[in-house]
Amino acid sequence: MAGVEHWIHEEQQAMDRKIVLELDRKVADQQSTLKKTEVAGFYVTTNPQELVLQMNLLELIRKLQQRGCQAGKTSLGLGGRWQLPAAQCDQEGSPVPP
Repeated sequence: MAGVEHWIHEEQQAMDRKIVLELDRKVADQQSTLKKTEVAGFYVTTNPQELVLQMNLLELIRKLQQRGCQAGKTSLGLGGRWQLPAAQCDQEGSPVPP
């Protein structure tokens, strides 16, 4: 039985590594996209402190979008080319992708 448990453990670790690599790739894609759209503070990085800062910026943007949607504003005016019209919000006031 120990051989089966060891094999399962190894398979789980391999799957975990695969998932982490996929998440890292998605983070880099997101950073690249936000940089290209000129959202301040975004660039491709693996620095944990910079990643936390970027996550906090995304959370702030999300909250501002919700406020903008709930208030019925025509745009958030965050600067650059990145603006979301209030008409693109769902019933809960959350932004809807174009």
